[in-house]
Amino acid sequence: MTKYDRYMHNLYVLLNNESKKQVQKALTDVIQALIAIPSQDKLDDLIVDNIIQNTSHILSDQLQEHLADETGKIIENVYKTTTTDFNASMGIHVGTYNINQKNTVNKITKQNLFWIGKHFGKDIDDGLVPLLNEAIANGYTRELTADKIKDLFKDMNRSQLYWKGFAENVVSRTQSISTIENMQLHGFKKAKIVAYMDDRTSDICKELNGRIIDLGPIIAVKDKLLSLSTDGRSSEEVKDDIQAVIPFLNDSDAQTMNSLSSADIQKKFPGIGIPPYHWLCRTKLIVWIDDFALPGKINQNNDIPDKFKIKNLSQQEILNKLEGVIHNKYPKYSDDDFQPDFTKHGQSEFKLDTYEEFIQKAQSIYRNPDYIRCRSYKGQLQFSLYSIKHQGYVVVDSNSVIRGCYAHTGDGAIQKAIRETESIYYDIKGVING
Repeated sequence: MTKYDRYMHNLYVLLNNESKKQVQKALTDVIQALIAIPSQDKLDDLIVDNIIQNTSHILSDQLQEHLADETGKIIENVYKTTTTDFNASMGIHVGTYNINQKNTVNKITKQNLFWIGKHFGKDIDDGLVPLLNEAIANGYTRELTADKIKDLFKDMNRSQLYWKGFAENVVSRTQSISTIENMQLHGFKKAKIVAYMDDRTSDICKELNGRIIDLGPIIAVKDKLLSLSTDGRSSEEVKDDIQAVIPFLNDSDAQTMNSLSSADIQKKFPGIGIPPYHWLCRTKLIVWIDDFALPGKINQNNDIPDKFKIKNLSQQEILNKLEGVIHNKYPKYSDDDFQPDFTKHGQSEFKLDTYEEFIQKAQSIYRNPDYIRCRSYKGQLQFSLYSIKHQGYVVVDSNSVIRGCYAHTGDGAIQKAIRETESIYYDIKGVING
């Protein structure tokens, strides 16, 4: 479980538990109100209206009040953690949490508290109101009315799936907005859409995966979203405004996007700059730096032979993972793997004096590959990146951790090493023939 998964889980538990308490409180109040009616009297419009108003207050205003502090803390933690991860990945050392970021978190929290408070509105409008009107029209007894209301409130308590999806949506949207604001703060110009590719990936996310989009329009959409006010407005008004700014997309939109350039997609669907794109969407944004794009041309038509199949990954999935690896400007490394390599390759062959120089050599190879290959090693995807200029290659896992650095010095040594191991690697870039 990642730290973001924990945030989602904590928010889900908070929402689920507190909403159950409030539903029980609202039910108790309704039953007590019915009991207080003299046995010879029947329900009237005033009593019904008061029951509905009190129930709405408990399941909207009070629910928001009880959740406000803890929900705000979780959203703030998501924003801060995303900022920290962003800065670490870009080699930026910024330890502040400024007033502008705090203001963004407050706006995100307020909008989400609004939706939390409106969750039971439909149950009240479509369930409780007609039931009480029916009780008046048919002259129900207090006991019969109470029994029917208990059944209705049982159904209202079954919101676990909704709160789970809501929590995931809140965390994902907060991550997106934090990423955008950090890109904006540090002057980046473009972003890349990265989908989590597996059998659950939607058609829309498959289509958008890998698209490069301009940050300017994304910032404009983000600002418009955060400027939307919920004060004194109905849920339908707010919902319509939000959907106009960042509507959820569907798989039919993928067909439209298929024939469009990334620039045209961004014009037609401005909201693609701020995932999630649909309920339970896992797609993210990352920085795209033009001058750090993968050098040279990737052979995207080089199909994967059966003997090189890697965990049932398609060629596109492998290329997506490779782009994520190469695009990490500040890769990590494994000391456990590097220490023995330093003695054999760093000192003996590269003729380097210090461990730090060896690390720099590995990172230079990582950033300037002439040949790229991949294979499955102990069930995990690994890439080998070869550099003729630096006379060596590094092995990198799919989490952008350099697992090893090896020297192949001398003219033609890199090409020879590739030929001698061609039976165990799938060639992606710079294929050697003959």
